[in-house]
Amino acid sequence: MSWQDVLLSIGQFVFAAALLPSVFGKDKPALFTSLTTGIVLGVFAFTYLTLQLWSASIFAAVVGVLWLILAFQKYFGKEKSANNNHLIADIPQRALIENDGKFLLVQEFNGQWQLPGGRLNVGEKLEDGLKREIKEELGIDIEVGIPLSSFVFTGKSGINHFTVIYQCDFPDKKQEIILDKNENMDYRWVAVEELNSMNTYTEHKEAILSFFKKRE
Repeated sequence: MSWQDVLLSIGQFVFAAALLPSVFGKDKPALFTSLTTGIVLGVFAFTYLTLQLWSASIFAAVVGVLWLILAFQKYFGKEKSANNNHLIADIPQRALIENDGKFLLVQEFNGQWQLPGGRLNVGEKLEDGLKREIKEELGIDIEVGIPLSSFVFTGKSGINHFTVIYQCDFPDKKQEIILDKNENMDYRWVAVEELNSMNTYTEHKEAILSFFKKRE
């Protein structure tokens, strides 16, 4: 082994050791820098090989591979970061059912009052999902109208919920409400004037007040 081979090998070894924190850490060099340096070092490795600088050629190839790994990590790290900015959420739907100037609320087991409804199932159409939930909770059939409002909140479990509130009609007034006690503890037809005195969610309250204000 020539002295040139030894000297170049030591330099490449130090270079490789200096790159390891970047390979295993969070901070990555720019994609263009990593990719270009990796390619150039590949050329160096081939050049050393033609000069029979075997050790230097191997170390240059190793360092080149490390730079290409950094380029790979940078590219897919950016892609993952972009995907993380997209909202991933389930879709609860709520029905504002109005009847003779009053609207229907259900009471959760924690005492909170809210508009009836529930989560959309996979593969289910929006309208069908809300109709199903109301049928399960209250035993009545409704007609789903236009969306009134939507909002996003994160539950205690860390899951995002994209909630949509719809105006819904209660066409057959002869239907008897049969509350599913496994879903809610009570239900009530409420006048707008009573709303402020009830313990309900702010987003639900705002949607209800906005709906009745537009009808004035």
